[in-house]
Amino acid sequence: MTIFTRLILASCAFLAASAGAQALEPLVKFDKPQRPGTVLVDVSERYLYHFKSDQLAEVFLVGVARPGIQFYGSTQIYLKRDNPIWVPTRNQRRLYKNLPASVPPGPDNPLGTRALNLHKNYRIHGTNQPERIGHAKSDGCVAMYNADIEHLFPEIALGARVVVTK
Repeated sequence: MTIFTRLILASCAFLAASAGAQALEPLVKFDKPQRPGTVLVDVSERYLYHFKSDQLAEVFLVGVARPGIQFYGSTQIYLKRDNPIWVPTRNQRRLYKNLPASVPPGPDNPLGTRALNLHKNYRIHGTNQPERIGHAKSDGCVAMYNADIEHLFPEIALGARVVVTK
């Protein structure tokens, strides 16, 4: 992707976030082809790209993990969950006292309305804390606006490749 494209996306992301907009869905062109259906998460830019063709991708502003706990590499979608139940991980229980055993679907659920499970305890999911989108504040997952994950959810296949880059 060119510097010009990145500047335009950054400007759009800033304007969308400050205006309370949900989805950034322009198609952007990449110089390095990916298989259609691939999800690429650029942690430093805080964008998720969903490839519609080998070089064209939809782009979404996301929240990523705090430094030191972010997953990098390649994996795949192992499970898709509609209105997921959130169960805090062992590490979250250690870090945050008084967490509930689980949180049912609804407005208090940190996973939002949809979740795409990756390996271990990592997910791409919605959020009930949209102010975290565009920042590195999560406990390891990639968070999206609920409207964005609802748009993306039916388009992502089980087994879809996910690449997380610095």
